[in-house]
Amino acid sequence: MEYVARKGVAGNVDCPTKVLAVLATDMNRDVRSGVAGNVDCPTKVLAVLATDKNKDVREYVAQNVNCPVELLLALATDKNKDVRGDVARKVNCPIAVLVAVVEASPDDVLVASDPDTGEYLLALLVKSKNGKVRAALARCRYEPALPVLAQDKVLTVRVAVAKQPQTPLDVLKVLAADADVEVRKAVLANPSATDEGGDRYPHGRCLVPS
Repeated sequence: MEYVARKGVAGNVDCPTKVLAVLATDMNRDVRSGVAGNVDCPTKVLAVLATDKNKDVREYVAQNVNCPVELLLALATDKNKDVRGDVARKVNCPIAVLVAVVEASPDDVLVASDPDTGEYLLALLVKSKNGKVRAALARCRYEPALPVLAQDKVLTVRVAVAKQPQTPLDVLKVLAADADVEVRKAVLANPSATDEGGDRYPHGRCLVPS
């Protein structure tokens, strides 16, 4: 059977489980992708495809509306950014899975499409034990977190807040007096670090109107 025909069979929702299991080991990635995207594909077959060497196949598993949470958690830490992105963009993706995605890739703070879920996730990440995640959170312009992150014990987190143009002036004022020179330099370089008259912060001190 030609691979095009096998691909068609793989994507057929009426395809028998035994046939899907066989096609999941097909040499052609398009056929395996067809199985991975089949909404009636059994979990045990999806589990095999979730570890496929081809990232396109793993993406189809992540995109499958019936992909179970345990597989999403595994794919949340996938080595490929596109796979992790597919996991994070799933509708109603569990918070635990979204957190796992961010923990695996701090510089890609991915938020669910649902605004409420996104806000909840970001609020949750403020308490992350991973300093890289907190620093990434500071860079993603989630303003409610900035005052908290400005007091973080990790230098890179405070520097990220100091560099963030969205950081409120009162928070920049605190950071301008930080014990670490890297934080103070970041404040001075921040385009938002000006007083009402447009003057820059001199010598690491903020000119913030009272």
